[in-house]
Amino acid sequence: RPHDEMFIVDCSFNDKKEIPMPGKDIYNLKNYSVTLNLMNNSIANFDGLYHPFYTKLANLTIPYNKISHINESDLPDNLKVLDVRGNNLTFLSATTLDYLNVTDMTLSLGDNPWTCNCDMIDFFTFLQVPERKVLDSNNIKCASDGE
Repeated sequence: RPHDEMFIVDCSFNDKKEIPMPGKDIYNLKNYSVTLNLMNNSIANFDGLYHPFYTKLANLTIPYNKISHINESDLPDNLKVLDVRGNNLTFLSATTLDYLNVTDMTLSLGDNPWTCNCDMIDFFTFLQVPERKVLDSNNIKCASDGE
């Protein structure tokens, strides 16, 4: 989209097993931000986001995949929107929460099998911050009662 310098990559519903690598011709779009839609695939990790093209990644829509872990080092610095609904996330580590606390990222985290136990207190505290932009906090539910 030239009007807002956004390059949109839509790979939704493509039975992808990994984050796609861009072709060489993509480097003509140096000043463009990137939106990547990977909804409803079989992606289990964020490998691939290390590619230089993804340093401009602003929006990552990757719901209904097989993501089970988010490491703060997996996320590009320019990321503004992260949608990981309907994956296999059970917790977010303290270091990941610390990272998210200092960003202005908008998050969608619902429909994951969250484990609700004492180890999740930091996550619940994170969700209670009014300024936090968790768009679907009403859809964050425990998969079990925990311990």
